[in-house]
Amino acid sequence: MDKTIPGKLMTILTAVLSVVGLLFILKSVFNESGSYQDLIIGLACVVIGNLINFLRLHRRNKGEER
Repeated sequence: MDKTIPGKLMTILTAVLSVVGLLFILKSVFNESGSYQDLIIGLACVVIGNLINFLRLHRRNKGEER
């Protein structure tokens, strides 16, 4: 299996989670009802995306050391 495929999938997943998180955050800010559920979902998506990005960068740095 090609070693670049997991890195590319992690990049795509990070981008998708960031966009979805941003959309949920904007929905919670501009929504008239003032529900916090959208804000929590948006923040969770952004945090999970950042964790995946951190793991991807850590894998890349570990591969360069070897």
